[in-house]
Amino acid sequence: MRIFNGVGGCFDVYSEALLRRAPGEDGQSESAEAAILALERMGMCNRLDRAVVWTVVGLLEAHPDIRLACNISAHSLRDEPWWRPLIHYLGCDSTVARRLIIEVTETSPGVDHNAALVLLTSLRERGVRIAVDDFGMGHGTLEFLASVRADIVKVDRAILRRTRDVRFSPDVLRNLVRVCADYARCVVVEGVESPGEMRAAIYSGADGVQGYHIERPTLRPSWLTSDDYAWVNPRLASHVR
Repeated sequence: MRIFNGVGGCFDVYSEALLRRAPGEDGQSESAEAAILALERMGMCNRLDRAVVWTVVGLLEAHPDIRLACNISAHSLRDEPWWRPLIHYLGCDSTVARRLIIEVTETSPGVDHNAALVLLTSLRERGVRIAVDDFGMGHGTLEFLASVRADIVKVDRAILRRTRDVRFSPDVLRNLVRVCADYARCVVVEGVESPGEMRAAIYSGADGVQGYHIERPTLRPSWLTSDDYAWVNPRLASHVR
């Protein structure tokens, strides 16, 4: 992700660790979105989220110069035993906590917002930054946004696409960014894939952008010194430190 500075330039703020299926015979990786939605429907997304968070924590331990974000389903933000050792660990190692960003996605209804807020508060008290992901198109509400007081709000890419649709006002993105800025210190436009979309994001007044126009995702970022990928180990679903 990149953030604009006051004179129109950009600088990198953090990287996002996105979950991908292992590469097939063609060497191409695939999005795990369908699998994640299925796990949410079955009430099992917490197991995956637990493994992902501990994997990212391990990467932050091994690479002290990076900042990493990982996505967590809002359904996983509830009082469950697996959160306790993680929160304790982050409280003991602030150097990791300060470089971790938890991005909350709310792709389906039925989230216990009160439980989510309690857990997010515990994470923030230990130095973790909180981002609300894909805002504007999912089930996230302004009430939830106002309660979370996230450090970062990421506007869903579908809102950016509407700037090219004559059925919508050209200011639809700009207006939403202004609203989000009332609830978060940083507003990011997702899905910027062309110079025109970059101009639209800048016009919106957003603080930052994310998308293929800035940098394409990779399984081997420059900071990953290993020749292998950063695998998510399913056994971390029962991991306790």
